[in-house]
Amino acid sequence: MKIKLIGDPFTCRGFKLAGIETIEVDQHNDLKSIFQEAIDDQELAILFITEQEANPIKSLIEEQKMESEIPLIVEIPDKDGWQERGKVLNLINRTLSIDI
Repeated sequence: MKIKLIGDPFTCRGFKLAGIETIEVDQHNDLKSIFQEAIDDQELAILFITEQEANPIKSLIEEQKMESEIPLIVEIPDKDGWQERGKVLNLINRTLSIDI
């Protein structure tokens, strides 16, 4: 089973150091086709995608999550942190069922 990351070059460097396959995105890439190509990989178990790259294709990501449990799609912050204020606390609250 594979793990991949779709993200900016800086975030990709960190994941490459951990031995994770990465797909670097810049303003010239087509996010829809990159995402589709990644999820079409039958060996892919987990797909990390930075929030910045996920936002433009949010509906496509949600659709994929509803259709299939594999690959598990996980949004992560990029080098600048979460863009949506309170997103981390909200995630912790939902995951652990506690208020922080």
